[in-house]
Amino acid sequence: GSDDDRMRLGGLTIARSPADMLGSGGQPVMLALQSLKDDIDLIDEQVGQKPRLTAGEGLTLGASAALAALSPMVWSEKVVEVLIPGCSLLVAAIGVSAEYVGRTATASGKEIAARSLRTAMESEALLASAERSKSVLPLTVGASAAAAAFSLVVPSFLARLSSSGVVQAELLLVCPAIALAAATVAALSQVECFSWADAARAMGRRRFATRSSWQSQRDSVYLGESREKSRLNSFLWGILPAPIIALLIPGAIQFKAIVATNVAAAQAAYYFASAEAAVARATAAVALRGRTAAVAETYASQASRVSALLPFTSALIGLCAAFSAIFVEVQPVASTVFPALGALVAAAAQVSKACCEADAEAAKSASDALKANEATSPDFGNDPPLPLLPAILDFLRPILPINKQPSYPAPAA
Repeated sequence: GSDDDRMRLGGLTIARSPADMLGSGGQPVMLALQSLKDDIDLIDEQVGQKPRLTAGEGLTLGASAALAALSPMVWSEKVVEVLIPGCSLLVAAIGVSAEYVGRTATASGKEIAARSLRTAMESEALLASAERSKSVLPLTVGASAAAAAFSLVVPSFLARLSSSGVVQAELLLVCPAIALAAATVAALSQVECFSWADAARAMGRRRFATRSSWQSQRDSVYLGESREKSRLNSFLWGILPAPIIALLIPGAIQFKAIVATNVAAAQAAYYFASAEAAVARATAAVALRGRTAAVAETYASQASRVSALLPFTSALIGLCAAFSAIFVEVQPVASTVFPALGALVAAAAQVSKACCEADAEAAKSASDALKANEATSPDFGNDPPLPLLPAILDFLRPILPINKQPSYPAPAA
């Protein structure tokens, strides 16, 4: 972008915020894309501005070119016929080794990016399972709310139909039973939703984690046992509180039925809200993981683009070696040009190799966001959670007098 749309700090180009770009009256999408392109090219630009030849490689290339240029004036023709092609072959070896190292680094970066993308896609699949487990919760909330509403009018309705207390007592239990069933289903669905959401947030941590964050077989067994206990506890918490509270509260059976039904409805609503919060956090984590994988893929593609030059440089160096072997038999003085040209191309190949290594390392660094923090728990770790209520306030800042910094997670570097 232009200097008005970008800031430079310490040699790094930093894009202005989207709000600033929108206020500037420009095209924010094009500015953002240009900013992304400039940031990606910045690595190669900084690498290309620094000397990437080792002392041995620079000395070898310079000595080969100088030796080939001076050989016709110093040694005999027989020696020149062997020396100039030998210098060209030495230069070719350095250039071809640059292709090998650069292409290897590029392949590693592409493999890391591919695995990052696969991890992101698997996270999306696990998140979809969490959404599927959560889909029954609105139904349970609606059923329990309807039962709570009907529980208020059922006593009056039954009083008009019959004066039999037995019939009334039996029918008064219908609404609490429906609400309890809905709360129990909501509790079990919440546990399953939590499990899928945690798995979606944790996807990729074992694959990109260090040895100290691995989970042993014993820990896996204990984790499975903990999940079974969690399901049982959720079932009990879903079905027991409402009747217990209704029994403890004094009053007629009609009032106790109303209390039990409304407590069960409140439980279902709570389970629905907590599941929504878990899915929201998992969605934020999966979205960040997908963006991280996309960044890794971008840098891997950049390394692939830069490495496309290496086969061409190797071919040019081989061509220079072949011409030097041919011209040394015809015109030894003219053949001294080809080792020097080969040395220049080999130096360019070394710079291209360094750019490939830098881009591959950038892809690896981007994929590091997918691994677990070693300080987290052995279960699923602890992603930076999306602070839901502060995030809502952040989005309300344009219309409310709220002055605070955004609390939702910032984009990954």
